[in-house]
Parts: sequence; C-alpha cells; structure tokens
Amino acid sequence: MGHPQAASEPNGRLGGTTPGRFNLTVALAGNPNIGKSTLFNELTGLNQYVGNWPGKTVERAEGLCRHRNERLRLVDLPGTYSLHATSQEEIIARDYLLGGGVDAVIAMADATNLERTLYLVLQCLEIHDRVVVALNMMDEAEKRGITVNGTELSRRLGVEVVPVAAAKRRGLDELLQKVVRLAGGTARSPERRFYGAQVEAVIGEAEQVLNRCHPPPYPARWLAVKLLRGETDILVMFGPEVREGLRAKIAALRAGYPGDLSTDMARDLYGFARRTARSVIGEPDRPRPDFTQRVDAIVTHRWLSFPVMVGALAAILGITMFGAEPLSALLDVLFVGVEATAGAVLAAVNAPYWIAGPLVDGVIVGVGTVIAVMLPTMAIFFVLFALLEDSGFIPRIAFNMDRPMQVVGSQGKHCLTCMMGYGCNIPGVMSARILEGSHRLMAVITNSLVPCNGRIGVILPMAVLFFGTTGPLVVTALFLISLGTVMASTVLLSRTVLKGQQPAFVMELPPYRRPQFLRVITRTLRDRVVHVLVRAAAVAAPITLLIWFMSNYPAGGGFELTLTGRMIGGLDPVGRLFGLDGGILTAILFAFPAKEIVIGSLAITNGLAADLSGSGLIEGLLAVNWSLLTAFNFLLFYMLCMPCAYTGVVIYRETRSIKWTAWAIVLPLAWAVVLTFAAYRVGLALGLG
Repeated sequence: MGHPQAASEPNGRLGGTTPGRFNLTVALAGNPNIGKSTLFNELTGLNQYVGNWPGKTVERAEGLCRHRNERLRLVDLPGTYSLHATSQEEIIARDYLLGGGVDAVIAMADATNLERTLYLVLQCLEIHDRVVVALNMMDEAEKRGITVNGTELSRRLGVEVVPVAAAKRRGLDELLQKVVRLAGGTARSPERRFYGAQVEAVIGEAEQVLNRCHPPPYPARWLAVKLLRGETDILVMFGPEVREGLRAKIAALRAGYPGDLSTDMARDLYGFARRTARSVIGEPDRPRPDFTQRVDAIVTHRWLSFPVMVGALAAILGITMFGAEPLSALLDVLFVGVEATAGAVLAAVNAPYWIAGPLVDGVIVGVGTVIAVMLPTMAIFFVLFALLEDSGFIPRIAFNMDRPMQVVGSQGKHCLTCMMGYGCNIPGVMSARILEGSHRLMAVITNSLVPCNGRIGVILPMAVLFFGTTGPLVVTALFLISLGTVMASTVLLSRTVLKGQQPAFVMELPPYRRPQFLRVITRTLRDRVVHVLVRAAAVAAPITLLIWFMSNYPAGGGFELTLTGRMIGGLDPVGRLFGLDGGILTAILFAFPAKEIVIGSLAITNGLAADLSGSGLIEGLLAVNWSLLTAFNFLLFYMLCMPCAYTGVVIYRETRSIKWTAWAIVLPLAWAVVLTFAAYRVGLALGLG
C-alpha cells in the first residue's frame, strides 16, 4: 500500500492566507487521546503550521498533504468529547464544521473504545453530509483480541469507515482515497436515524417548523436537535421576529412531549452508539490484563501512585538541571565570545561609549545571559515532558491528583500545569488551556507560585552556600511553602473572585504507547522552545538595556548617584521591614526579564559590576555579609515574589484581561511579603538575626 506524501508547497499564515495551494479542505475531528494528532502528523509530515484560532487561546494546527493529483488542506480541530458548545474547544470545532468551507470531515473513532468515541462521530454526522470515519487503534485492538466489523459499522452509520493504525501508517492511503472521492463528488445525506420513534417524530416536526419560518442557515435537522435540547442561544442567527416565533413553537413542542425531551435525546443517542458498538465488536473469550492495565495497577494505585509521580517529577527536574548546566556554560562561553568580538569591532571603528556600552554590556550581555540560562532548560524540560505525554503517563498524574485538588476547589489537570511550571512558568501558564472556565483562571494565576527551573537553579546553590549540609532541608521547606501557597491561593480564588459553578473533570486515560521520539522532539523544539525563546528574548532586550542605563547613568558621580543607586536607597527602608535591604529588592526587580539573572543583578547592586556579567564575583561577598536569616528571607521572597516579564506577557495573552493579569502578579507578591515578614519576625524571636 502506498503512503500519502507531504506536499511541497510552503505554508502560509493562518487567518489571512491559507497555507500553500490546495484543492480541498478537510477537517479532522475526534476525542482527545485517540491518536488524532498522530494521524494529522502522519498525513501532513513536516508541512504544517501551528498557531491559535483567531481571537482564541486554543491551539490550531493545519497542514498540507497530497493524494495523487489532489492537494488537501487538513485542519486539526481541538480534541473534544462532544459538540454541545459548553467549552471553548467545543465551540471552535462546532463553528468550524458549520462554517461552510469544509469539503469533508474525517471523524475519528477508537477501535478499543468504540462505544464512547462514536458519540462525537454521530454529532459530526448531524452537522456535515460528507463524513468519513477513521477507525483508529486497530493495532491495539488486535493485540487485545478485539475484532471490529467495519462493513457492518459502515452500514449502520451510512458512511464510509476505514480501519487505520495511524502510528504505523496503516490504512492512510485508503483513508485519503475515500476522503478525496467523497469531497469531490455529490454527497448523499446519511439517514441519521439515531433516536427513538417518539424523539424522531418531534425532531421531524421541528424541522418542518424551521423550514416554514425561514430557510435555515445551517442544516435543519441539526438546528432542530439543538433547539429541542434547550440550546436556544442558537436562535441569534435569526431575525428578531422569526426568533420569537421559533422560540414559542419549539417551546410548545417541548411542552407537548410526554417526558423529559433533553434526557431522552441524550439517552437515545448514547443508546444508538452502545447498540452499534456491541453489534460490530467481537471481544476475546477470556480477556487478560493488557500492558496498560498491568502498569496502571501501580501508576494509578491509591497509595503507590504518589511516590511514582514524585519520582517522575524528580527525574525530570534532575535531568533538566544537571543536563542544562553544561549546555548553559557552553552558551555562556559562546556569548562571551560574541561580546568580545562586538566590543572589538566597535572599538576598531571608534564607536562612542554611549553606543558601545549599551549594545555590548547591555543588550548582548543581557540577552545572551537570558538565552544561555533559558534555552537548555526549556529544551530539555519540554522534550522530556512531551515524551511522557506522548507515552500516556501524564494524564495519569491528573487522574491521581483530582481528588486532593477537588478539596481546594480545582481539579487534577491543575497539577499538570504546576508540573510544567517547575520547568518554566511560561508553558505552565499556556498549558492551562487544558482546563475550562474558573479552573483555567486558577491555574494561570497560581502558576507563578511554582518555582521554575530558573529560580530552582539559584535556590539550590545559594542554599548549599549558606546552609551547607542542611541546604536540602531548606530547599524542601521552600518547596513545601510554595505548594502550600498554590493550595491556599486556589481555595481563596475558588471561594471569592472565582466562586461559582465548577467545570466538570473529564479526562481519557489513553493506553501506554512507545513515544515517537524523532517527531516529538522535532515538534517540541520547533513549536515550543524556539517560539517561546524568541519572544522571551524580545521582551528581555529592552529591559536589560534599561538596567544597564540605570546602573551607569548619571556617570561620573559614583554608583550611589546612578539611578540604580538611588533606587537602592529608596527601597532600603522597605526591605528592612522583612529582613532584606534595598540592594536585594533592586536585584530582584532587575531579575524581572529572567529570574536566572538575579545573581548578576546582586553583583550590580553591590557595586561589583556595571552589567549582568558579574555573577562570579558576588558569592564570596554575600557569604561574608549575609546572616542565615537574611539568606533564607532572600530565597523565600525571591521564590514567590512575581513572574518574569515574558510570563506576565503570556498571562495577559492567555486571559485577555488586565484584571486577571494583575491578580497573577499581585497575589505572588502578597504571599512573598506576608511570608517573608513572618519568617523574619520568627527568626528574630529565635535569635537568628
């Protein structure tokens, strides 16, 4: 069997021009964790574009593939369990299918869990006339001894059904062949008789009402089903007079139905899916626990799951930290060479100091420092996390943590965003897209309370420097404090500004799979690491330039008279209230572009350097001048006080709200002030000052 070829046309940009040239547009719809992204990647290869839907934070992916003489634009819709428009993902998927620009729909079902995944397939059939069902996971079904009668399933649904194993590229050529043939030909509407006789009779009456009142802009049967389910918000597409007439007639139909119409519709649709699945599936005589079930006996065990999760997180952080350190050192050497070369070139052309200083010691040193510390960390952490996600391990963490997170007013997926935050708060905030409503906002606002790898990379050596062999205990205490602030903040938010109905927790536990190493690493580096790093450097450049100017001007009057010196003097009384000083607070503020540069900032505020390259000069001075209480207070305040600059930008982009961005900045700062003040007072009472 031949395989589809990735199209050679270059991608375009979403929202304006479409990527490359294409003949047909095909939408890919399906539940989360059934191999939809794998199918998309196999069909499009590297010829794809990832961005966000216009005006939304939900990820959008589309790409090109070619089947013989046809070029297809494949749009990967957000993974969703239904099209009832109760979440952002459902609204996007539904509206795109209704938009009229889709030539065909590939609706995915899972051969190992057909009954559940048929529910979304049936909803796709109600919306669109041209649907091909891709029955994925056939390889997994065969391993379990499950057989699926694709011919009978096709007869019952009234559409083509193609068995595929996306990860092994089985059935993809046949799938594209049937999609192209369907999209380019004259489609015959499926029967769509999914409900019982009583419900079908009411749907038929509603269709007649819709056709008499006004030519419906969308399929009349789909509109009838939505209105009879009580989703009357869809009436906004009609004019005011027609709208009120329809509202009254639909209400009359609902009132005349003998029973609860919405409940019966849901029961009938699920019943059709259940009967269809059972009629086409042959189960093994003696099902034995498969690999996934055997592993889950440990990974999702009531007690064993927690040490497994802690061990996995510790392994990720350990590999990230120890792996990033030599890579950061190499990048640091590289940027030192760039700094020296740039300085020599500017000196050769007699560039004035007011140009050479800001450019070399400001932008190159500052941005180079940010890249040197962020790039290795993000690359290693993102790749490790993505591989665990692709293997099926990550959803288990959310499942295990759902019960304790419900106690504080959130859900298990919140913990996944915190895990991402340990690597970097930027992806931690972005990963909150997997949650909905108030839970999503809680995850965004509290993520900065999780110490990212940049802060951990400062906390660990500083704890060892000041506390020696008890340093690990200090770090453990700081991590527990961080976890406590996340939990306490979630309770606070869920009972005050985000009080209200909480979204339901729904998560599919996919089978364990061998990760697609090359594809996952390539996609992660391209779509996450490079994307985030470029934007972070763009934000850091002007801030590090400002830091250089503040630390060097006005010139000629001594460090105390520079803007930095004056800031230190102004903040000193504030810092003294909780065991710090103006130099420490200024250094923490200077670390706003990237938390990792706080050591270099301390070198500036202590007068040892005029730029961020003085990290190696400061540790000996601090070891002599700081007490143990001052060191602990610094680590505590620094860990909690605020997100870095680009995290703040990402928070605003994700929430589109100044209010919630302010909450995400002010809440960590409030915790930092309150807890550091308390620690300082307790320390003084114990005679540690």
